[in-house]
Amino acid sequence: ASLTLMSSIGVQEYELLGDYTLNHALHGIQLFVLWSLDRFTPNFGKMEEFLLNYQYGRNFFDTDQRELKSIILDWDGPALVMHGENDRLVPLEAALEHHRLMPHSELVLYSGVGHLAVYAMPNQVAADLEAFWASAEAGEAKKRGDYEEGFLVSAEPVERERDEWLAGVLLGIATFGSEDLACIGGGLLASKGSVSLWVAIVACLSGIFVGDMGIYLMGRVMGPSALRLPLVRWMLSEKKVDRCARWFEKRGVMLVLSTRFVPGSRVPTYFAAGVLKVSFLRFAGALFLAASIWTPAIVGLTYFLGGAFLDFFEAKEGWVLLGLGVTAISLLLLARLAAGLATWRGRRLLYSKWRRLTRWEFWPAWALYPPVVLYILWRMLKHRSLTLVTLVNPCMPTSGLVFESKSQILKHLDKFGVPVGRFDVLPLEVDIEEKVEKVGVFLERVETDYPVVLKPDSGQRGQGVQIVKSEAEARAFFADQVEDTIVQEFLPGREYGIFYYRLPHEEHGAIYSITDKRFTAVMGDGEADLETLILRDERAVCMAEYFLEAHADRLSEVPSDGENIVLADLGTHCRGSLFLDGEALLTKELCEEIDEMTRGVEGFYFGRYDIRVPSEDDLAAGRNIRIIELNGMTSEATNMYDPKHGLGFAYRTLFHLWGKIFEIAAENRKRGYKPDSVWRLSSLIFGYVSGKSSKELG
Repeated sequence: ASLTLMSSIGVQEYELLGDYTLNHALHGIQLFVLWSLDRFTPNFGKMEEFLLNYQYGRNFFDTDQRELKSIILDWDGPALVMHGENDRLVPLEAALEHHRLMPHSELVLYSGVGHLAVYAMPNQVAADLEAFWASAEAGEAKKRGDYEEGFLVSAEPVERERDEWLAGVLLGIATFGSEDLACIGGGLLASKGSVSLWVAIVACLSGIFVGDMGIYLMGRVMGPSALRLPLVRWMLSEKKVDRCARWFEKRGVMLVLSTRFVPGSRVPTYFAAGVLKVSFLRFAGALFLAASIWTPAIVGLTYFLGGAFLDFFEAKEGWVLLGLGVTAISLLLLARLAAGLATWRGRRLLYSKWRRLTRWEFWPAWALYPPVVLYILWRMLKHRSLTLVTLVNPCMPTSGLVFESKSQILKHLDKFGVPVGRFDVLPLEVDIEEKVEKVGVFLERVETDYPVVLKPDSGQRGQGVQIVKSEAEARAFFADQVEDTIVQEFLPGREYGIFYYRLPHEEHGAIYSITDKRFTAVMGDGEADLETLILRDERAVCMAEYFLEAHADRLSEVPSDGENIVLADLGTHCRGSLFLDGEALLTKELCEEIDEMTRGVEGFYFGRYDIRVPSEDDLAAGRNIRIIELNGMTSEATNMYDPKHGLGFAYRTLFHLWGKIFEIAAENRKRGYKPDSVWRLSSLIFGYVSGKSSKELG
């Protein structure tokens, strides 16, 4: 019979930030916070008793008010608009706009009260309502149709006086979570007219400056002890702070300017500045200068580009939240790209990412192996068995597919006279100090000293292998272990990978490939520090992220002219070694020696030896060979990682070797061997993918 709007939102543009997309995002954040408080805090159900609870947040998130304006325009019956003049939640302009859209409505404003006018003056509100209802029921209240035909609303909407300070405060607070995303949010607000561009810039700049100065003051007041606080420890590590401290000693306050363009370096750098008690005024000045360059650039870029992004997605029904997410992510990536391009270091790190993306040798297994997996599935169907491959090496559990024991394989080789590097096994259950003692006993037995090789008894692709140079390093290694540990003598010399296979019915096998493993190194010039040398080197830069982390405590060192710095001392591609195709190194003597020592090993037909020899001459002569490790079914002919080989060569190699696996396994099945069950194989694969250890799987 009638419509009453009491302190009400009817036109979306007059609520909060004035834009559905931004308001909905804000309501989504509110809902997430309330949901998290409800689910992850020990509130014992008390959250439900508060006004600001999950149901409250859900109500706002689920409400779509965009259609209310059209409903108001279509309303023909009696209407009453009631509003407090001091309403800070729903601005007075909203009531005036509702009255403009319904010119036949009655407008009642209450002075001196805000959003809760009905509670502040219930008798007056009740009296006004009763009078309006009585007028409506008596047919005396005006209707839209009472006006002359064609008269709808006045021409200009009521201009809203926006509370820009609210948006500014929210932006400033948002910088404490993510400075870049807050700047992007500020630019989006400005592009939609919710705040002016200068307010967005000043709010973000103020929040960034206050937050970063807070990090500096925490380091200055609390010192290194702050690193023991749970929240600080989650964001920072002593290693990062020590690295930044060394940078400060070398580069001074100018480092603050550069960190603004290096994502991830700001927090540890500013904290380290506080610990080192860098001049407060100098630091604050440098910080303000850096933020004054960065903030207007990001907010301004978002202002000019973000509006176009949002307009495009808002034109697509139901795509609003997707558009907001795509816009924010796109602009964030653009900001990170701009930051990277601003410095030489950033450009070299971007170049590193590009090299790793465009050179298949650095692709992760999930990117390289899908065609191989399809080929394997086809061969499984052809041989009518999902687990036939577990018969390629009957001497190994699952033929070396996953969770194979390296020590058991080495013991098996040693049993048949294969020259393996001397080793011992340290059970996981033994405490750390006893393990360190056992390492000492092992070194005495083999009549050598540190360094020594430590590695998990069950590991893949060189994961966890470490050359330790002291008892302290050994102690640190054992602290992180979840598997039994192999301690093995460190064998100096050259390292190679030799891939060998033999069909069971054949008397002799063959070396399929040999990999010459080169340890990546850089040469000092007496001027550049180690970080610069790594980023400048065309090979080292491909593994820059790994090398910079592995040598973090030495990056500021300046190697002398001609000094050779070995960056990778393990023959593992994923840890920085260069793999070259060693086809030219194959000699008759080497082939005969490998075949002689291998063909007598019971149950072994397919895999790759990782060997060390004193020199290349020893390799050619087939003498002084020592086996570090033997990898079974999942081993690769690593010569394919030679940079000269293309992706086609890699796939031809992988398809050939997996074809041999099925050929050898099929022969072994005919000879009476039984493959593992599907249940056992799938449980092992699932356990490996889910990150479990062999101990957990039993």
